[in-house]
Amino acid sequence: MIRALLVFVIIGAVLFAGNWLLDRPGNVSIALPGYFTIEWTFAWAVAVVAIALAATIAALVVLFLLITAPWRISRRFERQRNEKGQQAISLGMIAVAAGDKLEAKKQSSRATSLLPERPMTTLLAAQSAQMNGDTEAAQSYFRQLAEQPDGAFLGLRGLWMQAMKDGRTRDALHYAQQAHEEQPNSGWVLDSLFELQTRLGQWDEASTTLASIRKLKARDKPQLEHETALVNIERSRAAAANGDQAAALQAAQAAYKALPDFVPAAAQLAAMHTAAGRRGK
Repeated sequence: MIRALLVFVIIGAVLFAGNWLLDRPGNVSIALPGYFTIEWTFAWAVAVVAIALAATIAALVVLFLLITAPWRISRRFERQRNEKGQQAISLGMIAVAAGDKLEAKKQSSRATSLLPERPMTTLLAAQSAQMNGDTEAAQSYFRQLAEQPDGAFLGLRGLWMQAMKDGRTRDALHYAQQAHEEQPNSGWVLDSLFELQTRLGQWDEASTTLASIRKLKARDKPQLEHETALVNIERSRAAAANGDQAAALQAAQAAYKALPDFVPAAAQLAAMHTAAGRRGK
């Protein structure tokens, strides 16, 4: 509708301008002494100038199109390659979800040839390698992904999962710590850090991680109180074993405060009071 109105406006403007020119008598002379002399009416002179201007503009447009043709053709091929690559990634991810190893591998190869340096392409290649039992290739792809700014977190998650699967606890903790630097508020990262830190007896670090979990409200209150008590009991025992009675007593008090009815917490606090000569407490 708007285009139709615009066409009518342009046509009306041309007709008005033509009528206005026809109502203006007069001649225009162009002379080159010794060669030629041209006599035009004013209206015809304006028409010739307009035609010449239009021809010049048309020539410039054609020249511009010719100059930019290689770039536009390249952009078109790039857009088509990107669309095909995105399609391959999507089909590959669907194949991974469906457990279709052959299709996942096929689409991974296709995506790699079309979009070789995209994070999702590398992720698809890693997952396809995992499905086909090629652990070394999967780890290599996850490392590549971890080195890409846009894919670091995904790569670290893949490396963490592989380390957990292989039972490499310290490697898994290392990757979880790096993932925590990338995404400090990620729930699965905090859960993994807490699990691995407690598994390795890193009780002070586990207590810090538990404080972050508390801030995110990622645990219900009873579970959080129970875990706080357990961690502080172990912190107290570790400090006592190292001869730091003050820290051991402080951790035992924190455990008892978190869960007063928890017998191990009460027993640890009693033991620390006894060790400090406070048998009455």
